Amino acid sequence: AWDTRATATYISQGYTGGGINANHPDWVGQWGTAVTPTFTGNPGPAWGLVTPEEGFVVFSKATPEEQQVAFSFIKQMMGSDENRINWALLSNGPPDQKNLLDNPTLKAEDTKKGNSIATQAETLPYRINYGERPLEAEKIWRQMFDQAILEQRPPKEALDEATSQMNAALKAAGKQRLFTERNYKPPTSS
Repeated sequence: AWDTRATATYISQGYTGGGINANHPDWVGQWGTAVTPTFTGNPGPAWGLVTPEEGFVVFSKATPEEQQVAFSFIKQMMGSDENRINWALLSNGPPDQKNLLDNPTLKAEDTKKGNSIATQAETLPYRINYGERPLEAEKIWRQMFDQAILEQRPPKEALDEATSQMNAALKAAGKQRLFTERNYKPPTSS
């Protein structure tokens, strides 16, 4: 449906916006992004309003030498405002400093890419941070979706069962988990 222009929406991360223009050069300037509305009409949690998965990570189990190389790469990519702007444009996500959103180059290039960086930046103050998504959950989530979609089970029943299985798996793993979305506090209206 997307390639035939028979759709009005798609599920995406921010970085795919640049790929749309690259894969469909005849679409440049003919599409754009919009802020996902919240359930209440006010800034608050809503499906689709989550922090983009554009982050640098360094694995704690890597050797000290590997970690040093990784940190050097991050410093090169993010060590100056110019590099932060370049990274934002490459990843099609907001830069890590709010003041850089006014950068003329960023604004001009984002306009060519459907304003997806500006749209993401507008919603960042009320997005929920995913936090950790344990690998133990993958199999359970797939099973839950199969039950709800393919087997036509009531979604709440499938979700309750998956929640019970996930709680048991997390307890059995015996690891500290950081679920930051549980600390979410909706912003107050200003």
